[in-house]
Amino acid sequence: MVVGSGRRGTRVRRAAGEDGSHRFRIALTEVVLTRVGDPPDHLVIESWHPGRGLCRQRRH
Repeated sequence: MVVGSGRRGTRVRRAAGEDGSHRFRIALTEVVLTRVGDPPDHLVIESWHPGRGLCRQRRH
């Protein structure tokens, strides 16, 4: 059963464990972290994609 789907890059599936516990499987196709750089005059955007790996961009 699909529990939810993110705006971009995620699908979440729920599965009941044999012991009654709940497990979730998340299939990520994109992860993005955006933060203020040091010094705080730019943004640092880090993203990860399967097959491409980690990419870092700076925006002034």
